[in-house]
Amino acid sequence: MLGVGFKAIYTPTWSKKPSSLAVSKPTHLVPEPIGKQGSIVMGIHSGIVWYILEGVMSAVIERIAHQEATRASVAVMAGELQTLLGQRLTAAMAGVRDPKAVGAWARGEREPQAATERNLRNAYGIARFLLQVETPQTVRSWFVGMNPQLDDAAPAEILPHKPARVLQAARTFLADG
Repeated sequence: MLGVGFKAIYTPTWSKKPSSLAVSKPTHLVPEPIGKQGSIVMGIHSGIVWYILEGVMSAVIERIAHQEATRASVAVMAGELQTLLGQRLTAAMAGVRDPKAVGAWARGEREPQAATERNLRNAYGIARFLLQVETPQTVRSWFVGMNPQLDDAAPAEILPHKPARVLQAARTFLADG
């Protein structure tokens, strides 16, 4: 399992024309393992409904990642990013020069300055968003690789300066599969 998403359960209704099926609003959402191919949506055959629902589910996944980033302590964020990306890359995304600072944050020995914590929180939120669908190896590669959405710069380089652009690039990455 690469992540957990939600499968929408629908109650289809027939319209007056026998050849057309109207799809109602989902009656409920069921947690379900998800993978890269968008297995979030099952049983819906209309391409239009597929893309709309997939976008809604992406928004749900993004909201969950944002909530995790908002609630996480500095020690948790630093520790998980250090495990996922390494000390150097985490330090660079946080906007600090000393990679050992990341280890100190993870151990709860020090607290970063406000701007550094904001960068760390942004990096953590985007990493959690990507990890809902992608493997840790893919997420690490995504952060360090050239990205056409960012004028071929690596997301890790851009994140401290333009986190909204990096988040948009992450959305595009997941949407394009």
